[in-house]
Amino acid sequence: MSSPTVSAEQLGITSKQYEQFLKFKERVSDVIQPYHDDYWLRRFLRAKRFDIKKAEGLFRKDVIWREENKVDQIMADFKTPEVLEKYRIGGTIGFGKDGRPIFLDPFGLIDFKGLLHSVTNTDMMKFYIKRFGGLYQLMLEQSEKLDRKVEGIHFIMDFEHLGRQHLSKPATQLQISIVNMCEHHFPELLYRIYIVRAPRLFPLLYSLIKPFLGEHTKNRTVFCKDNFAEELLKQIDPEVLPRYWGGTREEDGDPKCPSLVRQGGKVPKELYLTGRDLLIDNSQMTKKEISRGGSLDLTYQVTKQNSIINYEFRTQDHDLGFGVHRIDAGGNKIVVMKPQHYNCHMVPETGQIDLQEPGTYVVKFDNGYSWTRSKKLSYWIELLEPESEDGEAEVQGAKSKESPEGGMAGDEEDGDFVQANENLLSE
Repeated sequence: MSSPTVSAEQLGITSKQYEQFLKFKERVSDVIQPYHDDYWLRRFLRAKRFDIKKAEGLFRKDVIWREENKVDQIMADFKTPEVLEKYRIGGTIGFGKDGRPIFLDPFGLIDFKGLLHSVTNTDMMKFYIKRFGGLYQLMLEQSEKLDRKVEGIHFIMDFEHLGRQHLSKPATQLQISIVNMCEHHFPELLYRIYIVRAPRLFPLLYSLIKPFLGEHTKNRTVFCKDNFAEELLKQIDPEVLPRYWGGTREEDGDPKCPSLVRQGGKVPKELYLTGRDLLIDNSQMTKKEISRGGSLDLTYQVTKQNSIINYEFRTQDHDLGFGVHRIDAGGNKIVVMKPQHYNCHMVPETGQIDLQEPGTYVVKFDNGYSWTRSKKLSYWIELLEPESEDGEAEVQGAKSKESPEGGMAGDEEDGDFVQANENLLSE
């Protein structure tokens, strides 16, 4: 059950918007969770400019997304991979004059190529879920501490050292995925964004990301020029802001305060997963070449509840689509793991899928979006069913079906791939 409805004044909306809010709250009452206070609900409504129908769609998708991707479990248990912990960037430096948290992101220092060769997409997105969720938690703590509602953070992005490596296709795909996740599942997290030290390449990067930004985010972006220190100090006390960004704060004489603002750096190639052996012995991998425009469907008959599919796959060159659906008794397709593209030529993708009910499950490797390249795939998939009467877990095989070259496999739903799919988690 949601918390008692607060007033329009408390929510910071007009009386007309408040009427829309009450209608919206009633329409989504069947899926409201304990953490959905009125401020949370209003964020989704405001993200869609108080269009109740659109806001309801966004809200319901978020509820499903959080359940499917086990967001609570990620927040509680996810451990950041060592290479990502060491070479991540940015950090929370304190609070603004208005009490809002401040996150400082030296974007130009991130080594996308190195991280994408060293960490799976799944772990990368779990990392950002935990980061965004942590910032929301920080806002809640501030609200309790200050005895007033604190919403949104000050987000400083420093684009010094931005280079062409930040504009590669895998790098921009990852950036768009992160933006999509923030806009769709953490709306209004960013109270204000400050862009500092933007070089000549920045307009090109911004043009790629801008279409995925909501109006609220675009309207609250401040493009600072040489006066960025003056702009930042309007909202941040100098003793909070590191000296490198215009304040007075230092850390053992270092103006960048590296323990607070992580500096990333180039990931050593010896940490790359590319070129290493797969976790599963190569002799156990199945090799297939998926033709351009084609796909490979692996069908599993699951007879018991709470079964598990373990998987690992890699391509020799280029990305590949991967997803899982169940076929119910009526022949309808139910998405179990939403299809998306994986940069599995860089880092092998591994994961586990929980199958809560029996049925026919189809694991799909899809190259239907590529009309120019075939893909050389190595994969290992194992279906584990709960113990049988003799006390041993059962391991099942699969039937496979490969679509012909140049033919779109399946229907439009099967081809529902988005380069920056919001549902990027596979576990």
